[in-house]
Amino acid sequence: GGSYEDTPIVTDESAEGDDNGYGASFYPSYMKITADGDVILSSWDAVKVLENGKLLDVDLGLSDVDNFNVNGLFSFDGKIYVQIYTYGEKTETKYYEIDAANGKLGDEFTTSVSLGDMYGVMYGPGYDLYTKDQSAVYGYDLKAGTKTEVFNFINSDVDTGDVNNMAVVSADEFIATGWNSDTQSTMVTHYTRIPDDQVVQKTIISMSVPNLYYNLRRKVINFNKSSDTYRIVITDYSQYNTDDDYTAGTTRFNNDLISGKVPDIIVVTSDMN
Repeated sequence: GGSYEDTPIVTDESAEGDDNGYGASFYPSYMKITADGDVILSSWDAVKVLENGKLLDVDLGLSDVDNFNVNGLFSFDGKIYVQIYTYGEKTETKYYEIDAANGKLGDEFTTSVSLGDMYGVMYGPGYDLYTKDQSAVYGYDLKAGTKTEVFNFINSDVDTGDVNNMAVVSADEFIATGWNSDTQSTMVTHYTRIPDDQVVQKTIISMSVPNLYYNLRRKVINFNKSSDTYRIVITDYSQYNTDDDYTAGTTRFNNDLISGKVPDIIVVTSDMN
């Protein structure tokens, strides 16, 4: 693979006005490179552009706002966007193009679908981007504002505790690394979709939960693997929570039950009415 020489571009030295209120300077957790070669980095409270060996602030226009988080960066249509979450009297999440050349935010990007936490964003063929949570991998069409479940972990007998990082080969194929808690070893797994006509037919038991916790997930997976005749299929309503309403899934769960959409097994929690 050849040899590489490391050349420090910038070393972080706390400058006056660079303190974030917690006695620490800029700690980037996301990085993107624009089509023009600009390097953009973000931490939980700032966005910076690397220029001539220096990190220059991007003006977020939030000088009068105390309660906000920069939740990450994502790419779309050849541009880099930042997700900004503000909270307090009014809670909202917005997305803005980053104007790296002028050190400020550009146009707001609007989509009717909630992207959630940017940490799990993945890119690959089939959709504009992908995210994953404890239940599934989702593909996003940002212009259409749609979010599609493409890989349901538990319905595939995959414990998300065993999946740390994923790469998208296509909407039907993924490669993941993780830790196998049974064998206490690192594993790399290739996941491919099984054609519908090749799936072993079993009697389906439907289960709905407001939030799928680790212990229940493990028990369902173990049951599904051991049973030749039954399979529990779970609807995890936490997938319907949004950036602005973390109880939207529970509300939808309650409304579905009231309207008569009742599964075979209901898991209740204290926040359900």
